Amino acid sequence: MELSLIKPILDLVKPAGSELAKAATNRRGQTKDAVVAALHEKFASVIRDADPAAIAQRMIARQEYLSLRKQVNYENVMELALELALETPDNQRRPIEEDWFAQWFSAVEDVSDGAMQQLWAQAFAQQTRDDRRKVSLRALDSLRLMERDDVYSFQRAVELFEFFGYIFGASQDIIDSMMNKEALNSLIDLGLIDHEETFIRSVAIPGGYLVRLNTDNGMYAPDPINTFKLSPRGVELASTVPSSIKSRAPSDFELDVTDRLCVVDYINMIAHGLGNMFSITLCVYEPTQERPPKGGRKRTHMWDNANQTWIRKEPLNFNYDREIVEALESTSN
Repeated sequence: MELSLIKPILDLVKPAGSELAKAATNRRGQTKDAVVAALHEKFASVIRDADPAAIAQRMIARQEYLSLRKQVNYENVMELALELALETPDNQRRPIEEDWFAQWFSAVEDVSDGAMQQLWAQAFAQQTRDDRRKVSLRALDSLRLMERDDVYSFQRAVELFEFFGYIFGASQDIIDSMMNKEALNSLIDLGLIDHEETFIRSVAIPGGYLVRLNTDNGMYAPDPINTFKLSPRGVELASTVPSSIKSRAPSDFELDVTDRLCVVDYINMIAHGLGNMFSITLCVYEPTQERPPKGGRKRTHMWDNANQTWIRKEPLNFNYDREIVEALESTSN
C-alpha cells in the first residue's frame, strides 16, 4: 500500500479513536448506562486498534465494487434502451436533451433490478420517439423513487385507469377491488395517482352506461366521495411499463378489466356503496357512442336497494349489450 494513501487515513483514524474514547467515558459518567458505554468503548477500540493499511485496502476494494456495479447496471439498461430505440425508424426519432440524459444516466447506474431496468429503458426509448409524449424530468424523479413492487402496482393502475378513465371510490369495496391499500397509497405518494374528494352527480362507465346519483328535493348532498385517476406524471410514465411486466401483473382483484363483465361488478359496487345515501338510476345507451347521447336516456333502470338489484323502467329499443344488462338485472347480492 502506498504511503500517500496510508498517511491520510492515519490522520483521520488516530484522532477519532481518542475523541470517541473520551466521549464514551463522558457518556458513561453521565448516563450510567453500562451497555451504551460498552458499545462506545468497543467502537473506539476498533478504530484505535485498526490496521490503517487494511482499512485503505478495503476502501479501495469497496470503491472498485461500487464502480463496477454502477457500470454493469448502466450497460444493462443502455443495451435494453438501444434495442428499443432502434425499433423506431430514423425519420421518426428525435434527439434527447443533454440535461435529460444526464439525469437518466445518473439514475440507471443505481438500478440493478431487472423489472426496474426495463422501465428505465422504456423511458429512454420513449424519449427518442417523435410520436410519443416526452418523459419529463419530474417524471424521472418519480421513477427514481419507485421500488419493484411499485412497478407492478403501477401496471395495475394503468390497466384500470386506461379502461375506466377514473375510479369512483364510492365504497371501500371498490377501492379494495382495485388494489391493496398500501400499493394505492404508495402510488399517490409518488405522484402517479391523483386522489380527490368531490361532489359528483353521475358516473360514466365504458360500454354505454351512466349511473346517476339523486338526492330528494331540498336535501343537501352527502359528504364528498373519493375519486382516483392517473396524474399527468402517471400518464407520462404509463407507456413505459413493458409488456413483460403487464403479463405478470396481479389478477386476484375483483375488477379484472380482461373480463367484460367487470362493468357489471363496478356498477353494482357503486350502487351497493351509495344505496342508502342516494336514489340511484342507470342510463343504458348504445355502446357505439363514446359519451351518453345529449340529454341521456333517463332512468332506464332504478336501483332497488332492498333487493340489491336493478329494475328496468323503460324499454330498451336500441342496440345494447344483452349479456351485461341481463347480469345487471339479475339479483346481485
